[in-house]
Amino acid sequence: MTEALTILWCLALGVLAGLLYYAALRWHVRALLGYAFLTALVAPFVRFAILAAALGLAVTQGALPLIACFIGLMIVRAIVLRRYRG
Repeated sequence: MTEALTILWCLALGVLAGLLYYAALRWHVRALLGYAFLTALVAPFVRFAILAAALGLAVTQGALPLIACFIGLMIVRAIVLRRYRG
């Protein structure tokens, strides 16, 4: 039972990390278009830190929770791409 809860927790963590990642990506693009150079330099590091933190927490739980976290990221990716492709 605890293994299943850990996997669900990591799936939710992946979804949350994906939402934060793509929000930071949007922030980065707006900074580039608005010529905010300092923000444009910091934003990629913020995105990397979000993914590193989420996947780092998941990897401490094992392989299946790490895969669940990755699946959560891919779910958000599919939703974001579908939204912006039209």
